[in-house]
Amino acid sequence: MSDAISTSGEIEPQTGLRSVKWGRYSVPIIGALIIAFFWLRFATFFTEGGIRFMFAGRVTIGFMTLGLLIPLAAGVFDLSVGSMIGFSGMFLIWMEKNDKVPNVWVGVLITLIVCAAWGLINGVLVTKFRINSFIATLGTSSIIQATTYRISDNQRQADAFSEGFQNVVEKQTWPWGQVMAFWYLVIAAILLWWVLEYTPIGRYLFATGGNPEAARLAGVKTNRYIIGALVSSSVLAGLGGVIFVAQQNAASPDTGPPFLFSAFAAAFLGATQFKGRANVQGALLAIFLLAFLSRGLQLEFPGAVWPDPMADGLVLIVAVAAASIDWAGIRRWRRNRGSAGRHPDVAAPGTGEPAGEPAG
Repeated sequence: MSDAISTSGEIEPQTGLRSVKWGRYSVPIIGALIIAFFWLRFATFFTEGGIRFMFAGRVTIGFMTLGLLIPLAAGVFDLSVGSMIGFSGMFLIWMEKNDKVPNVWVGVLITLIVCAAWGLINGVLVTKFRINSFIATLGTSSIIQATTYRISDNQRQADAFSEGFQNVVEKQTWPWGQVMAFWYLVIAAILLWWVLEYTPIGRYLFATGGNPEAARLAGVKTNRYIIGALVSSSVLAGLGGVIFVAQQNAASPDTGPPFLFSAFAAAFLGATQFKGRANVQGALLAIFLLAFLSRGLQLEFPGAVWPDPMADGLVLIVAVAAASIDWAGIRRWRRNRGSAGRHPDVAAPGTGEPAGEPAG
């Protein structure tokens, strides 16, 4: 709750709409304006096929973003999630096409285990070797990318999966014919939201990220939580990669890294909302705000390739700026300025003299 300073110098609590920190809700407000603008401009903006394509196209970025939230809560970065997307998809296709596994589901399990191993390497580098997480995960990202090029022979791979496996992620459901992949993202988001907000694991993660030394002195095994956060991040990114190749029935060695900025934009943008820290609900809103803006720009400029990066950068800057504005300070300044002009005979705080006149 924000407070106002009265003309008598006393602090008066504000209630109702004036107490709302509007910057914490900049994403839904901006999102509503974007949807209204493009809906009025293009009759096809809300067609069933368009909504299905827009949401399905953000599933991979959604899993990357959820993965990023966990290390961000623990106060570390994971720049390897982009390369992990490309690696997991290519590794699964490589195993499937070369008959390395008895069936695709065993391949999925092995892929996620290997992704967890990459995350464990990240965690050990950060906690045991004391390498900054930005540098450590940037380095492993390059190694993961090189591994992807090696197993793919720098070639696009396709047509590795059966129709049944593809239907697991591509089957359309209600509403708007949403594909199953979208609901997997929703389920993952709900589970992560519950863990971060309502379990000791979430509290310890945020304690580690907020003040690791104080958390350590309080008995939190901070290194363990950092390692766990990086392993979880890699597994979620790997799952996003598996879903992506199942949707496309193809993988390219360059898939993944181009999604990295979109995922970080959604994670950071979501962190400005509601709680002022990494949170799942803010991240999901940010993901789909960017999706709506991207669709609108694609309708405005058909065939252009720049709408996605334009949407990511523009909305990130505008929404974070809106969240950073001291709206309460502006209201106090306007109130005090108006009070001084309307009530010249009111005593200035602490002087006993009329406001605007020098104390005797």
